[in-house]
Amino acid sequence: MSRCVIVAASPSFDITLLRQTVRTDDFVICADGGYLFAQKAGVKPSVIVGDFDSSQRPQTDVPIILLPTHKDDTDTMSAIKEGLRRGYREFILLGALGGREDHTFANYSALQYLYENGAQGVLLGKGLQVYYAPAGDFPVHNKEGCVLSVFPFGCAGCTVTHQGFEYELAKQELTSSFPLGVSNVVRSSCAVLTLHQGSALVMLYDKG
Repeated sequence: MSRCVIVAASPSFDITLLRQTVRTDDFVICADGGYLFAQKAGVKPSVIVGDFDSSQRPQTDVPIILLPTHKDDTDTMSAIKEGLRRGYREFILLGALGGREDHTFANYSALQYLYENGAQGVLLGKGLQVYYAPAGDFPVHNKEGCVLSVFPFGCAGCTVTHQGFEYELAKQELTSSFPLGVSNVVRSSCAVLTLHQGSALVMLYDKG
């Protein structure tokens, strides 16, 4: 099945990254003002979701799911739920990093929500990828020179092993009260992060 690409409306949106990421077979959902960035990039969405409290409702032939302004879900979360409802299990979120910190953190939580609903997702920003990682192996292949940071998420702590990194940890406990997992450099083309227990946010910064 093709991927579901969510286009959100971060003020630090990278138009070039959107153009480089979207494929012809992707199902593209614009969350509210994300439609304006898709329009600038020349990307036609499959559907638009939003309450349009911070942007004007677009005049377009693209289907629009109009949301109430008073609701529990953010527009981005509503877009994610729409993608799940349509059966998608691979999600890419663009324009979901930067801007208001509370919305960025909400999007971190959305990654865990995707996992708990049988899907996987990644937040993409300029030179940055953010993943939710459950217990198990997290391969980091062909990323030499990139910087990887790991933070316990959805738990008080996690136990990790880093193989193929500048700092090779063996069953090291990471806690939410001390950022020991920040900024480890990938040194091998077949590096692996293993979470023995717990779950984490994994942030991967490009070497450029």
